[in-house]
Order: sequence, then structure tokens, then C-alpha cells
Amino acid sequence: MKTRSNLVIASTVAALLCGCATKPPTAQEQVAVWLAESPRTITVRVQPELPQPSVHTRDHQAGKRVGNAAGAAVVGLLKSCFAIPIIGCVAGLALAPVLAVAGAAGVDSIDVYHATDAVKGGDALFEVARQSDLPKLMAEAVVAQQLKAGVHQFRIAGSNESDDRAPGSLRIALHTVQLSGETGENAAVSLIIKVRAEMHTPGATAGLRENYAYAGSSRRVTEWAAADAQLFREEIAKAILTIATEIVQDVRSSPSASTVSRVQAARASGQ
Repeated sequence: MKTRSNLVIASTVAALLCGCATKPPTAQEQVAVWLAESPRTITVRVQPELPQPSVHTRDHQAGKRVGNAAGAAVVGLLKSCFAIPIIGCVAGLALAPVLAVAGAAGVDSIDVYHATDAVKGGDALFEVARQSDLPKLMAEAVVAQQLKAGVHQFRIAGSNESDDRAPGSLRIALHTVQLSGETGENAAVSLIIKVRAEMHTPGATAGLRENYAYAGSSRRVTEWAAADAQLFREEIAKAILTIATEIVQDVRSSPSASTVSRVQAARASGQ
């Protein structure tokens, strides 16, 4: 009986291992292997449309935190007093600050998004970003990372349809352009830019990463706007370069040996 049980267990383990070995590779794995197999020429196309700009703030719900803190302290005190009169009340009073902190911590902060006029002078900064032609800057920044791309060559896609039929195509979309921080007069805000990048290859299409994001340092609007918004223009350039560098690093990253084996096995079996 014991031998039979061991045989069943061994068979189950073998079946599980076989299932893992034959599991088809993901689109991300197929793209990674295709990029690693040979030097590639990759066209870079950035979606020309920009997202609607917004102002992001973080509401820490101070009033609700205070209420939860007081409530937790009072409830804890009452329970202690009822459980063990006098001694319980003393213990409850000692624990009240701890319970209050725990009650306050139980309230989550929430993200709040406002129109651009929530920050005085914010519209002018967003106009600087629009005039900077962020899609063009992003495409140029990716191509400029040529030396970091290893053996791959990047070129900016033109208007010809043949560019879309190139063996490798990197599609980029800027989906978030925000000011984040305070609202009102001369608010302290930082620049937030988020991007998605998708790689198209003959065998698969996949996002390189869920999200590429840049969150810069915070300055007063008057600082950002001074001298024809020089600091804000430099911040935009820094954000674009940071994201472009991360994208190129992901393009040239090497897949693991197990990933290569899985993709090659899938190809051999016609999957």
C-alpha cells in the first residue's frame, strides 16, 4: 500500500512537472527572446495625442482620521472598564494612545484629481508641456539611447505604412501628464509623466512593462514659471530622458535560459 501511495505521488509530481515544461510562453517572453536572438532594427512610433492634463492631490482625510482615533480609544477604554472594573479602566487609559494611533492608521488616503485651473498658473505650465511636443521629444530620446541599446538600432517611424510592417516596432503612448502636490495660489507641485511602451514583433506583441513613470521634485509654481519656465522645461527634458532610458534598457535586457528554452520548445511544436 505504501509503495502504491509513493507511486501515485511520484506520478502526480511528474505530471505537474510535465505541465510546467509544456506551458506555452507568454507574449512578453516571446518578444524578449526575439529581441535577444539577433540585432534588430526597431522603428519607434509615439502616439501623437496627449492625455488630458490634470492636477493630482493626496487627501489624507484628516477629519476621518481624528474621528477614528477618538472612536477607537473610547471603545477600547469602555471594553477594558467593563471587563475588569478599575484595573481595566487604568489599563484602558494606558492603551488609549496606542488604540488611537491604530484607529487613525486604519483610514486610507485617497487620490483626488482636479482641473488644471485648481493650481493658479498651472495652465501656463501645461501649455509649456504642450508646446514642447512631448511625443517628438520621446521618440528622439529613445533613438538617442543608441549606445545603450546594445546591438539594436532604433529609427523614428515616418508616415509611410511600410514602417508599420517593419520586423520590430516600438509603440509608445503618453497616458498621464500631471502636476502633483498642492492646489491654489503659488502651490508647490511636481511633474508626473507616465508612459506605456509596447513591442510589436513578427511572432508576438507585448507591453515591455505595465507602466513607465517619472515623478520629479516639488517646486512652487513661481519657481517653475520663472525665466520663461526654464526650470520646468529642464524638468520635462529630464522626465523624457529618464523614461526613454528605462525603455531602452528593457529592450536590451536578456531573457533567462529557461525562458529561451520554453520559447524554442513552443516554436518546435508549432505553438
